[in-house]
Amino acid sequence: MLFSLGLFGYLTFLLSCDIDGLAQGYRITIVLPVVFLFCFCFLLWDPLFRIKTPYLVLFPVIACIRYVFLSLSILTKSTYLGLSGVPPTPDSLTFAGVLLAWELVITSLVINRGAARLGTVQLVGRNELRVTGEPVIYVTFVLFVSALLIMFPQARKGLSFFTSFSLFESGETSLLTLFLRQCFANAKYFLFFTAVALLQRKGHRKHNRPVSYLIVSLCALIVIGLRIGTNRKQILADGLAVFLSLMHLFPEYRRRSLLGIGVVGASLFAATTIYRGMAPSSSGIVKLFTNLLTSQAYFLGQYNVAIAVEAKELFGYLLDYRSYILTYLRPIIGIGSFIKNIPFNMTTDLFHMRMSLGILPRHDQILPMIGEGYMLFGALLSPFFSIITAKLGLLSDRLYLTTTRLEVAFLSAVSSFYLAQGMILNFAIILNNLSFKLSISLAVIALAHLFRRTPLTPRDPRNNPSRLIRA
Repeated sequence: MLFSLGLFGYLTFLLSCDIDGLAQGYRITIVLPVVFLFCFCFLLWDPLFRIKTPYLVLFPVIACIRYVFLSLSILTKSTYLGLSGVPPTPDSLTFAGVLLAWELVITSLVINRGAARLGTVQLVGRNELRVTGEPVIYVTFVLFVSALLIMFPQARKGLSFFTSFSLFESGETSLLTLFLRQCFANAKYFLFFTAVALLQRKGHRKHNRPVSYLIVSLCALIVIGLRIGTNRKQILADGLAVFLSLMHLFPEYRRRSLLGIGVVGASLFAATTIYRGMAPSSSGIVKLFTNLLTSQAYFLGQYNVAIAVEAKELFGYLLDYRSYILTYLRPIIGIGSFIKNIPFNMTTDLFHMRMSLGILPRHDQILPMIGEGYMLFGALLSPFFSIITAKLGLLSDRLYLTTTRLEVAFLSAVSSFYLAQGMILNFAIILNNLSFKLSISLAVIALAHLFRRTPLTPRDPRNNPSRLIRA
């Protein structure tokens, strides 16, 4: 029924479009919303509404914007000229549409099959989430990193706190400076975990829950407001994780948490956008993201994939075995600093070379994951990275569903946020985001579990989190 209604509405929309005037390479764009509608109704609908985990909820949202919103915008305008001085050929744009359809179908199949297995796992009670690491280790880490930032003031240049913005210097060569920045950005998570752990151990009763909620909420705001540079996706990722944590720890304040985190996150997102000069005021932000030029750059539609197709045709001979290996070691925290001086060509280099034809060199556009896969593995295996990302997203959701550890649930939500965007990023960016987010945090969490003073057993009433979480 939903598929029929959606198809009828889309066909009605097509009647208002100038199909005859549609640029030749974009005629295949007509098919893309139908592909999404099919995948959503028959492959993604059940996982989305039955399991409702972060990855399974966010993936269809991203796909809808990419396959439906972008396509409708192009069909309305009859073409999209893009940013390169040399537009891709109609054949490249058509082939890009085929790759997009292939990516969505195969990824949706993987998600559907994986979600079927995910739906059979034994779920823990969400009110059983608890901080299992030793809070002393978390506090020690926060204080130690803060002291190092005082000793090395140059490391503070990349840190932003709410509306006190500081641009991240991507050309920074000091490994210590980069490491300290990332440690401090991760330290905010441990401040949040510490607050929850202390309240759980103290065992606040029901009449003290408003005080507990206020304390944890203040720490949650610090998590959202403190970040490296002016990355807006980091605001959204942290906002999602703290909201889900508050929702499970304090279910009676769910609406209040959603409203509070939503208002703060949206305000900070808007302020960051204005600071970066992308919009003159908050009223121009909606117009900015409904503009085809902006939405194409963020959701990497048919045009970006076509540029990747032609990048392989023109410069594919520059790829060698180092491109397959070093490309995916370069983004990983620590390892990348030793590889950056080794000469080799990444797929993104070729993509930027093609994008820069006819104009000054530019490196501000993102190579789509399906284009990355095509450049390395060809058309048939082009969704390789998309499949890997989907499996990682399902694994992250599985951890989120089954863990009783707040630390694991929190980091799983952050990971799911980035993995759900796989199609509008590329695998190298995914590795970069996750390695910087997880490596430091997991190391500190492992240390905190190693040195915890009190074993966590179900029979130990001192470790019963229900004293904090019970409504």
